[in-house]
Amino acid sequence: MDQWIGREMCNWRLCGWVALDSIGASPGILIVWNDDEFEKMYVDIGRFSISVQLRNRGDNFRWVLSAVYRLVSQDLKAEFFNELSKVSSLWDLPIIFAGDMNQVRDPSKRKGARRYTSRMSEFSNMIEDMELVDLPLEGGQFTFRRGNGSGGLSQSCIDKFLVSESIFRGVANIFQKVLLWSCSDHRPILLERGVVQLRCRPFRFENKWLSRVDFFPRVQEWWRTQASLGSASSKLFMNLKNLRKHIESWYMGERATFCAKVDELCKKINIIDEVEEVRELLAEEVSSHIFPVSNLLELCKEEEIGTRQWSRATWLRYGDKNTKFFHCVSKAQARNNAINSISVKGVVHDGEPVISNSIVEFYKELFKESHMARPKLDGVNFNTINAEQKTLLEAHFTEEEVEATTMGCGSDKASGSDGFTLAFFKKAWPFLKIDIMVEIEPFYQFSSFD
Repeated sequence: MDQWIGREMCNWRLCGWVALDSIGASPGILIVWNDDEFEKMYVDIGRFSISVQLRNRGDNFRWVLSAVYRLVSQDLKAEFFNELSKVSSLWDLPIIFAGDMNQVRDPSKRKGARRYTSRMSEFSNMIEDMELVDLPLEGGQFTFRRGNGSGGLSQSCIDKFLVSESIFRGVANIFQKVLLWSCSDHRPILLERGVVQLRCRPFRFENKWLSRVDFFPRVQEWWRTQASLGSASSKLFMNLKNLRKHIESWYMGERATFCAKVDELCKKINIIDEVEEVRELLAEEVSSHIFPVSNLLELCKEEEIGTRQWSRATWLRYGDKNTKFFHCVSKAQARNNAINSISVKGVVHDGEPVISNSIVEFYKELFKESHMARPKLDGVNFNTINAEQKTLLEAHFTEEEVEATTMGCGSDKASGSDGFTLAFFKKAWPFLKIDIMVEIEPFYQFSSFD
């Protein structure tokens, strides 16, 4: 396979890949990695496998990924086992084997199997001799299915990840799970690493809530009933803080209702679709079909607004309805932003307390005021402004100026750490403007915000 085909299959610029071409009935193998995250150190290509030694650019952790495919022929069984053993001993590094083993370890991994065979025993002994760990499979029991020729379906778990015990020293909390069946008779498998959550998810106002007819009347009611204490300038901050609690409580119930509505509409649409496959729909049935479809489209439109905001992509603004794309973007950003480990003075640590404390200490040191000789500007002549320009600069902001500035900002942007987007302030301007103007007033009196 040449580099142009490889790049086309990878579908992104910063990718590295290596392939074992298909020969006859033997399928090919392709390994792809993100060059921005991993550096390729060495490659070993065998008859049944491709092995790549990779270095994590973030923490310099080295490991080996070996993609394998075992042919069904039992004559090649010994050669396949010997190749895996050679790869395992080639580098003294943690290793992950992934691929189609064409063999199960015990009867529970093959539908209808009742006895433990010698082939199962040989495969299980090979895994134990190489000191590999067969991770539990989540999300399903089988990874391969095919018609057995008699009208039935043969299913088994022949695709898997096998990892060395040393992998857990560099990567904690890993597991494998099966994904949905696709057009292939093999079910995709995903090896995932658990994400360390340092804090609860911060509040982020979602613009899709503004499309709810009953949402903003609730917000106005919550805002009017609040009685904040403290100075006039701190009223806006306290009211926003209290409003967050009301919205979070409301959204917990609304999210469950939203999902229930989607499920109910999908069931109604599926029932009518099944009838249409058998016969022509009656006029009454066609009319009843339009209502759930239109409602489901409205709910999907609301969800697309949310996914665009979280992914910070702009394609939806111009009519692209590719919600799957936005989910991929937002998930990729979540993975990139997650801090699973941290290097402190050359030592890599993981775990929430150590990471949290290390980050706090780093920024304490970074922003610590250091005593140093500062240059003096005595005797330096600067250009000055006249009295009219001085008066213009010191003039109070008018309500029209503040409103024009707010309306001119991007709706998806957040004004600060409170989590409310500019879309919220635009929509709520009629009843927020008084508190906002009061918040600005201390700037003129004390040259700072209270």
